[in-house]
Amino acid sequence: MGSPKTALLLGIAVDWPLTAPASRWPEHGYAHLAGAAERFGIRVALFHIAAVDWRKAAVDGWVRAGRGKWTKQRLPLPDAVYNRISRRRVEASVPGRRALWRLSRRVPLFNPRFLNKAEVQAALAASPASRFLPAAAVAAGAGAIARAVDQFGAAYVKPVNGSLGRGILRAERAGRHYRIVHNPRRGFSSPLVRARVSRSQLNALFQNLYRDEPVLVQEAVGALRVHGRPADIRALVQKDPGGAWRLTGAAGRVAAPGGVTTHTVRGGQAVPYGRLAEEAGGALPGLDVLERAAVDAARAVEQAFGDGFFELSLDMAVREDGTPAILEVNAKPFPFDEPAIRRLAAERLFLYARARAAAGVLPQPSGTDLVSPQ
Repeated sequence: MGSPKTALLLGIAVDWPLTAPASRWPEHGYAHLAGAAERFGIRVALFHIAAVDWRKAAVDGWVRAGRGKWTKQRLPLPDAVYNRISRRRVEASVPGRRALWRLSRRVPLFNPRFLNKAEVQAALAASPASRFLPAAAVAAGAGAIARAVDQFGAAYVKPVNGSLGRGILRAERAGRHYRIVHNPRRGFSSPLVRARVSRSQLNALFQNLYRDEPVLVQEAVGALRVHGRPADIRALVQKDPGGAWRLTGAAGRVAAPGGVTTHTVRGGQAVPYGRLAEEAGGALPGLDVLERAAVDAARAVEQAFGDGFFELSLDMAVREDGTPAILEVNAKPFPFDEPAIRRLAAERLFLYARARAAAGVLPQPSGTDLVSPQ
C-alpha cells in the first residue's frame, strides 16, 4: 500500500455546495469511504465540478483529516474520478457536460452519465437480459399512457428521467374505473391515493402530471408482500479490477404503509436478503440467479452506452414463480444500508480505481454525451 505522499488520489465529483462535507459527503452516506480508502493506499477527495483549475491541472477539494474532520486543500488533478453529480439538470447543462468531458480526456472517469428509463428499456430488451424484463411500453400523452395501462391491467407509470421514485404512479383497472396511488413530483411527502377514478379523470391526471413528457409504462408483476406492503430487491453489481461484472450484494426493500415504491427516502424499510423470504412467506431467487440477471443487464448497458460504468444498482421485483424481474437500472446508486455490502462496495471501488488509473484514460464513445459542447 502506498504512503500518504504516494497514495493514489481518487476524486469524487459532486454538484452541491461544499459547506458541510462531513455530514453530506456525498449523497447521504459516502463519508465512510475516506477512512477505508487509506488501507488501500488511496486518498479520497471531494470536489465540486466548478472547482477545477484546468490551466494548473488542480482542484480545490476536501480531504479527511481525522474522524469526522475535513479540510479544504488545493490538490493536483485526481488520478481517477467518480462522477457523483446528483442532479440530472446539472449534469446535462453545458457547464456540467463540459466539465465531465474535460475530465474524461485527462483521467479515467467512472459512471459518466445518468441513464433514463426509456433507453435502458430499449437496451435490455435487445439483450439476453430481456428474459428478466416485465412487459412495458414508452408512451407520451395522456391517451397513449391510458391505453398502455389498459393493456396491462395494472401498471407502474414512471417518468423516463425520474429519480428517487419521484412522479411514479401505480394504476390498476377495476371494471370501468381505476385505483391510483402516486408519488409527488417534488419532495418526499406521502403518496396520494385516488380510490375510484373514471377514464376521463385518469386522462386528466396523466395530463396534469406528465404533460407530453415520455414515460415508461411497466406491467405490475411484483408478487412479494411483507405485512401487506409491496416488497422488492435491490442489487448492486460492480466491476472487478479486470473489468468483469460481479454481484456485490442484494437486500430487500419494503414500501412504507400505503407506499407505491420501496425507496428508503420515501419511508421504505431495508430488510436483509436472508430474512426477506421468511418475512414475505414466498420463494426468492437465489443469489446466483440474481447475479445472472444483474450481470446480463450491466453488460447490456455497457454495450449500449460504453464501458465507462463501474457500478450499477438494480431494482428487481419477484414474480409469483420466484423468478426476478428487472424494474430499473440506476447509474448513481445510493450507498446500501447494509454494512457488509457497503464495505465490500467501497473495497471494490478502490481496487477498480487503482487498476483503471494504471491503465489510463477510458475511451468515451459519442453515446455517453461526453462530447465537447458547442
